[in-house]
Amino acid sequence: MTLRLSRLAQRVGHSGTLAADDRRQRLRAAGRDIVSLGAGQLDFGTPAPVAQAGVPVVPGAVFGDDRCLRISFATSLDELTAALGRLAQALA
Repeated sequence: MTLRLSRLAQRVGHSGTLAADDRRQRLRAAGRDIVSLGAGQLDFGTPAPVAQAGVPVVPGAVFGDDRCLRISFATSLDELTAALGRLAQALA
């Protein structure tokens, strides 16, 4: 059986995420200390009070300011509002 791809499927390029992950693996193998933001799980944990509140965040140190936390905007406004309420309670 021969697999035939559509013209559209044939034009799809390589995955940037997989390329970044491949580079991360090569750099780590070479002894570099790398924080992965590409594929899979992050290389660091969420602060305990924030995790207990059920709010997924990225520590601000990854972006150059360890006094901050970053939250994802890839969700509904209702979910963000609820998460911000839980975050405020966790950090109070």
